[in-house]
Order: sequence, then C-alpha cells, then structure tokens
Amino acid sequence: MKTKIPELTEEQLLFAKELFGEKNRIKTRKQLIRRICAQNDKLWSYIVKIRDNYVCQACVFEHKIIRKEENVQILPHKSNQAMHFQSRGNWYTRHDTRNGACGCYHHHQNCVDGGQWDPDKTKKFWIWTLGSEELYEELKRNAKKPFKKNFENVKCVNDGLKAELWEMTNMTFKEIEGGKYKGGMIRLTI
Repeated sequence: MKTKIPELTEEQLLFAKELFGEKNRIKTRKQLIRRICAQNDKLWSYIVKIRDNYVCQACVFEHKIIRKEENVQILPHKSNQAMHFQSRGNWYTRHDTRNGACGCYHHHQNCVDGGQWDPDKTKKFWIWTLGSEELYEELKRNAKKPFKKNFENVKCVNDGLKAELWEMTNMTFKEIEGGKYKGGMIRLTI
C-alpha cells in the first residue's frame, strides 16, 4: 500500500509562488521544504560573505594574528566561500550566521575543516573570528540541539535570513541573486 504524500496547504502554495514564481512545480511539502532549505543555504552564504566583505578570515588570521605581518594586503575575492564552524549537518546551527566565516578555497578545504591546521589553531581561529570563547562554546552546545525540519521552522529561518540580508544591504535576495549587489568587491587593506 502506497502512503499518501501530504499536499500543500493554501498558505504553503502561496509561499511557494511568492518564493519561486508561478511555474515552480512544487507539489509536496517535502519538495517545498527542500527548496526553502536550499534558498536558506544561499542566503546564509551571502550574509556571511557580505559581512566579512568577501575577505578570507583565515588569511587575515594567518597573516595578521599568527605571523604578525603588518604590510600584507589581503584583498576581497568574489570566489571566496562561506565556511561553517559547526558542520552544516547540524541543522540547529546550519543557518546561524554567527556560525560561519568567509574563506578562500585553500583555507576552507585544507586548513580550517580538519586539514593542515592542528585542532588548537583551528579553535583559536574560530574564537578570534567569533569574538569570544563564550560564543564558541554556545555554538558547540547549540549544534547538539535537535531541529525539526518542517515547513514552519524552515520558513521562520528563511524570514530571519531575509531580514538580516535586508538590514545589511537594503536589498532583497532576488536583487542580490540578480547581480545588483556591488558591495564587497572593493580593494582594501586590512
């Protein structure tokens, strides 16, 4: 016997149309939740990179804090990535914008995520990035909390991320996706 897939409520249908357009082909709650989560991932990434001005925070940490180099110039780059402190597999902290930093490919793949850096250096980096050991410990605790991935919760996260993005840029997600955001691509010395 085949289980019936729950159809979308009127509120969910309206939200899907608002978010993804009239021809979105979303038929089930599971599809809607998956699409909202994908948008939340993009929103989170934009917020983290814009907040850090597209500058790799691990490069800043490596050169300015560890090596104490004063005349090094670290430039923003549009290909930099947003990296998580607590794994993206932890849904409670996955879209918490405090749980991330902008990073270049090298640092994201090879150093910060359990690569070449020892655990002590990685911990120092995240405490420096987060601004306090208390926040570091809070995010570690929060990562262990359960998160029910239902429509209401992922929509609430989506609304919060959109509000945070608007507060930072005075632009909507659609405007940023459309390439209207030009901030963060300036040359600066850190």
